[in-house]
Amino acid sequence: MSRQKRPNREPTPPSRIDVDRDDFFADPDMMFDELPQPFRMIDKILEGIFDDSWSIINQRQAEREAGTLKVPVPVYNGVRVGTTTEEPRCLAPSIDGNYVFLGHADGLVVLKPPSVLTLTSWDENGVLPVQLSTADMPGSIYLVTMLSNLGVGRIFALFKNRLFLLRIINDTDAAIITTMKLSTNGDYLGVGTQDNRPPKKYFFEVHRLPTDGWTRELTSANRQLVKHESKMLSSVEQQTSPQLNNQDKPQSAQGQTPNQEVKVPSNPPSALLEGQPSLPANIPPGAVPSRTNFSKPILFLRVKCSSSPTACNGTNPAQALAAYNNSDFLTLGNGFTHSLSTQLFDQRRADYENLGFVSQQDSETEVRSIPTFHFLGPTKYQPNSLENSYTDATKPLSVVMWWSNSNQIFHYPLPKNGRVDKPEIVWPNGDVIINSTLSSDKILLAVALRNGIVIIWDIYRGLERKIIGLSEKESIICMQFLLPGALKDSKTVPKSNPGSPTIQTGPEALIVACGDGSLYLIECEPEKSETAPITLAYPSKIPFYKILPLPNIPQLFITVQKNSEVIVHDARRKKRMCEIAMSKSYHLDNPTKDGELILAKRGRVVVMRGVKDDTMFTELEDVFAVYAIQLHLCLELGEYFAKLQKENQNQQQDENLKNQNAGKDKKRGSRASKQNKENTSVNETEEKLNLMLRERNAEQALRQARMQQRWSRLKTELSVISAMKFQSKKRDFLRKAF
Repeated sequence: MSRQKRPNREPTPPSRIDVDRDDFFADPDMMFDELPQPFRMIDKILEGIFDDSWSIINQRQAEREAGTLKVPVPVYNGVRVGTTTEEPRCLAPSIDGNYVFLGHADGLVVLKPPSVLTLTSWDENGVLPVQLSTADMPGSIYLVTMLSNLGVGRIFALFKNRLFLLRIINDTDAAIITTMKLSTNGDYLGVGTQDNRPPKKYFFEVHRLPTDGWTRELTSANRQLVKHESKMLSSVEQQTSPQLNNQDKPQSAQGQTPNQEVKVPSNPPSALLEGQPSLPANIPPGAVPSRTNFSKPILFLRVKCSSSPTACNGTNPAQALAAYNNSDFLTLGNGFTHSLSTQLFDQRRADYENLGFVSQQDSETEVRSIPTFHFLGPTKYQPNSLENSYTDATKPLSVVMWWSNSNQIFHYPLPKNGRVDKPEIVWPNGDVIINSTLSSDKILLAVALRNGIVIIWDIYRGLERKIIGLSEKESIICMQFLLPGALKDSKTVPKSNPGSPTIQTGPEALIVACGDGSLYLIECEPEKSETAPITLAYPSKIPFYKILPLPNIPQLFITVQKNSEVIVHDARRKKRMCEIAMSKSYHLDNPTKDGELILAKRGRVVVMRGVKDDTMFTELEDVFAVYAIQLHLCLELGEYFAKLQKENQNQQQDENLKNQNAGKDKKRGSRASKQNKENTSVNETEEKLNLMLRERNAEQALRQARMQQRWSRLKTELSVISAMKFQSKKRDFLRKAF
């Protein structure tokens, strides 16, 4: 009888190799003995079934919640604006929302909301603007910058319902402009330029605008134009009055020859100036040219984008150190103040060639560097050169910028005198920066990295307020801070000195849109630094490309999706309110581009640029069109605007009462006025003290809540530690007993 030899199999390993080892007490996974076969296989199968079931449960729950968030909302169609432009390209509102600037294929048009009628225009063939930026100057002067597709930048000024071309930034082919943006009050202009001469170079420039000089020059130019137009109107009236008198006679009416007819322009000007008579045919109604030579902006800062460190010409360490300025070493973290020899670069190039790779220095692929920048006001984290300067909250004192495909943020000061050639602060980050946004009050700055991490900086205090990871697989497309009071009523801090404005605590929420179609709300308050983000929209195939908060109603914001859907959301209710759309045959041309959808009249009017759908194209309709809708006419938003109107009325009544009381006080004697001043000063100090005490009490309540949360965490940790100690004592007792 033949016997079959069994194969040699290793025995099942014991649960613990060394009996004297006690390190498994510190590891929760080693608290239990390892099961023998086949129980380990059964346990693995059961764990796999449980994991699959749990993933299915999570997916169904996400779909159920996404379905509740995507409840069908009513759709409101906008009204088409009757403009004279054939191809609108981009839109931009003024800071106060009283005007809308429309760039078209042949110039620039100024519209007046809410009727959105043409006010004035500037015409030039083949301009093709791609970007507009606006700023408000004192004296009802509105600045507008227009960037054309050829990289030429122009600065306009809207003054007394007229457009004046102030300056052309560059008109050469050697250097083109990639981006340009004005500061809020129009004091500075940030420009990103590209030098086309090989090798290509990229620069970031800041120009100081002569606002005071432009105000005087615009006033004189407008005065000259008014005199010229009045003379032209009087001359036209003198020419037409004899002809009208001759027409009253019957003989002249019957025997009138063609040479005696009054020439009336067949196409009267469509853009008339408000509050002024119609202009004659030989005076263009648009941007009237004047003989005034406007002042030139002053180049204040010019920084070159350094893609990689360059070799040092020094042959020894002493020469290498002498090649750099000692002041450059004060700026740490930029990664370019290194003394690298040419031999090192040659060796690196040889190593790359041996490995079959191409180094970044020798790569022929062009990496376009475009700067992204934000103008900042006075902060506690401002550079050293501005510590002793006069701080005005309305004017920017510094600028932060970062280059595309870079992981560093550079902080440049903006002093009153002199030029700046290097940053005073560098903020390095762990990955490449892909997006950034600044709050409206310039207190918080949010930075999005390529690895899906969002960093929220408190610029005023110079601290990181929150760091949170959202999505590692999908990049962050856009971010936007909501206005203070979006989640609850806004809070204020008492004035540090009588001349400084009231400082708010900053926005309470940040809306972040990821590439997978998800939309998150991140709470930014200091006491909620550890809270998880709130999901407003779950992942889908339709991402969000733009987020716009409504100025007058902080809890409302508008989102623009890839399929051109424009939705109004409520941040407090976490709910979609309504949808704004154009006619069925039009949709947004490029939702990712700025200037496709804007808010005017302090958020009351939405203006959109649409393009004709190819499937519904007819020759009777234009390819491009502009639509506008008034949000207060939407039923779902009526309660918000009614509440806003009531608050404005109450505020107006309070101001009227204050003015009446002030008038009564002025009529009293000097002694009573002095006594009232003393009483008011005492009352102001008492109010300030009461404010400070109330703030202190509120902070104590928050501190008590934080201490309770920390104590609960400590209790749970202590319970875990005590349980582990009890288990270890029990095992020691069993080991000694058996």
